[in-house]
Amino acid sequence: MAKILADNSVPEASRREISALPRLFGGREVLDEARRVVTNSRSSAALDNLCQVLDILEIHGVSDHLTIDLGETRGLEYHTGITFEGFVPGLGEPVCSGGRYDNLTARYGFQAPATGFTFNVLSLLQALERRPELEASTARDFLLFNRRDDRREVLEVAHLLRTQGYTAARDIIRREYASSLEYARRMNIRCMLVISDDSVAGGCLAVRIRDGRTIPVSREQLQQNGLMKFIEESRGDE
Repeated sequence: MAKILADNSVPEASRREISALPRLFGGREVLDEARRVVTNSRSSAALDNLCQVLDILEIHGVSDHLTIDLGETRGLEYHTGITFEGFVPGLGEPVCSGGRYDNLTARYGFQAPATGFTFNVLSLLQALERRPELEASTARDFLLFNRRDDRREVLEVAHLLRTQGYTAARDIIRREYASSLEYARRMNIRCMLVISDDSVAGGCLAVRIRDGRTIPVSREQLQQNGLMKFIEESRGDE
């Protein structure tokens, strides 16, 4: 890299930024290191975006499993933002990869911002062969329906439920309440948990899909194991 920079006319500030990239690898602290190096607004905006993504991932409790590599370059030119790869222990290649590509769909006649990823099925099968104790889960416990503008609480509730062993899907598509309820029925989800925008039961309301009954759920009940049992045994609104 030093020879390439020396053989080309590159401004000194850009030279320092490019030279620093291979060393910007590690935890969240590399973003602070990058801020001390960058001098252009585009790079600063990219670092701000990465911080926002990391804030959301921290809510999900996965920060300890993340590694940031600002020197990584991907060969796919359609990426317009963050890219990522997912690894599992004992396998030296990614099992999934993806990123942000805001201009790709326009090439097919529809302009829309987008993110996406793909799994490497062969890599996943290799990983599963080494973990025979793992079984695919067919249970669907909760669909989270967020009525608040802020998504922090719904992300925290999703993380809490998953740590208790439940499956929890978040309805990221903006639907009406009735449409989300119908989606839960169609996907055979046992309960829809509504994160309310009022003070009812601390903001949570469980809806049993099989009969439509609603059960107020307190913050204390969310924290305790056995939430689904409580919901299933509750008589709900008469």
